[in-house]
Amino acid sequence: PISVEALEEMQVVIAPYDLRQTNFVGGGVNAVTKSGTNTFKGSAYTYQYTENFRGNKVAGEDLGERTKDRKHVYGATIGGPIIKDKLFFFANFEYDMDETPGSIYEARPNENTAWGKGTTYNRPTVAQMEEIKKFLMDKFGYDPGRYQGYSLSTPDWKLVARLDWNINKNHSANVRFSTTKNKYSSNPSSSVNPLNPNPYNRNNYGRTSQYAIYFESSRYFQEQNFTSFAAEWNSRYLDGRLTNTLRGTYSHQYEPRSFVGDNFPTVDILQELEDGTKAVLTSFGPDPFTYGNLRDVSTVVITDEISYTTGKHNIIAGLQFEHNNTKNGFMQGGLGYYVYNSWEDFKNAANGGDVTPLAFAITHSNRDDLKQVFPSFKYIQYSAYVQDEISFSNRFKLSAGLRFELPTYPNIEGNNNKKFEEMYKDKGGY
Repeated sequence: PISVEALEEMQVVIAPYDLRQTNFVGGGVNAVTKSGTNTFKGSAYTYQYTENFRGNKVAGEDLGERTKDRKHVYGATIGGPIIKDKLFFFANFEYDMDETPGSIYEARPNENTAWGKGTTYNRPTVAQMEEIKKFLMDKFGYDPGRYQGYSLSTPDWKLVARLDWNINKNHSANVRFSTTKNKYSSNPSSSVNPLNPNPYNRNNYGRTSQYAIYFESSRYFQEQNFTSFAAEWNSRYLDGRLTNTLRGTYSHQYEPRSFVGDNFPTVDILQELEDGTKAVLTSFGPDPFTYGNLRDVSTVVITDEISYTTGKHNIIAGLQFEHNNTKNGFMQGGLGYYVYNSWEDFKNAANGGDVTPLAFAITHSNRDDLKQVFPSFKYIQYSAYVQDEISFSNRFKLSAGLRFELPTYPNIEGNNNKKFEEMYKDKGGY
């Protein structure tokens, strides 16, 4: 979530034995942001990429006009002294504008056009797609979006700011703030959950297969928003043989999904192949897993660590408090999900005809108002550790230590059904 232009150094650790390195599996990356100095320094930079860097011919065959595929990055850094030798600042801002292709396939100009393998065309025709779009707009006032030849803009930006304070020769402090706003566009899922049994073979004949072209409304944007604040106080005693670091961090991860267009059910329109196999012709409405999809995590970590060096020993001891508040949103088919055997069936049903969908799902919570529930819980962990790094020589160092962690869950909100518990309280409980 931080621009590489704001980093002073990076460290990759793989299965370390250092007890201070925790909360990851297999490996981790530690990054140190740049700091200001007694010299004012600044920089500006840009990175550019467009579809013109990509070829559009294969074996001499022209593949036609390139779909927009662009990346424009603009950034700047600045740092320097506020009070010489005492107080310094550093800041970095980066803006990134991406334009990525939507569907890379096209609808056929007419029924006689070849499609599938070796072509850029899928089964639906332009006439079919235009008819569907016009009907949805006229009947429901719903625009399902584009279906071919389009690109999507996904802007993001990053900001990092840092202050360093040399209080005196034995004490220093720093504070850092960073925030990132980012999102990327993704194809719709091929899954047909929560429908069971599956109304069609999603792997070979689904909404992302060669038999179908989905509308833009079926895509989704995965947002990635991250904000953090950190403060650190460093102290030296006994001519530097004894040090203490007090550090506090707060971070907030907020990752909802969004989509193009208004709320509308997920709809798959089928059209049988010549052999009778059911295959999707087109899809419109948000991806079945997009509406209400959310990851929302706030974390506070406070660490106090002391280090003492004597002879060949470097003894490290610390206490750590971690508090997480997590909220999750997931309600598949939250706007409703319908599968129709044909476009004619859908039109007849929309016009009040006696036609039923091949399959449908209407998902809601068990609340009285049927609104979505966002399960949430709090997690607290208390940690204590001590470690001794023994340097026997320049070529041999031994680390030995012990870390104790106590996880607790102070409350798990909304994870119990009170009416259900009431029913079974006289039967041994639940």
